[in-house]
Amino acid sequence: MKTVSTSTVKVRRRLRRTAEVLVDDSGLRSNLTDTQAKQLLDWGLAHVQATAAQTADLSDDDAYPIIEDTVSGVREVMRLVNRLQATTALMPGETVTGQMSRLLEALQKITGQAPDPAFLERAEKFSRDRPGPDNDTTFQLLLGLLPVTGSHAPGEESG
Repeated sequence: MKTVSTSTVKVRRRLRRTAEVLVDDSGLRSNLTDTQAKQLLDWGLAHVQATAAQTADLSDDDAYPIIEDTVSGVREVMRLVNRLQATTALMPGETVTGQMSRLLEALQKITGQAPDPAFLERAEKFSRDRPGPDNDTTFQLLLGLLPVTGSHAPGEESG
């Protein structure tokens, strides 16, 4: 029989408590297909899970604020991707650029790092070229901007 460590139990409990917000908020995926919503949710949950795992040795009082900050950043990224998905083709260029700046800020909040030049180039290209009304193309371009964490890429099955 497999024994589960106390820290693993703590991490799972913390993840369940904090990740519900992402799963239950339909406003984070209202403009996405079911497949797209799953990919974006998988991306968000991977970030929350990674943060929860990093707090394994902390007390709940110390861990929850850290995890909740990540959840807040992930929610903002998901909200922006959902909004951009629906309206990019219709927005004036300066509005897309503003939304992309907000996306960049939210991603920095999650990762704690400045974006690499390749990200900035892709984000600028997205803002400049503004994909047309092809829903899946727009979504895949947006998803491609998001940093991958955890053991699987967005949309791949997790174990």
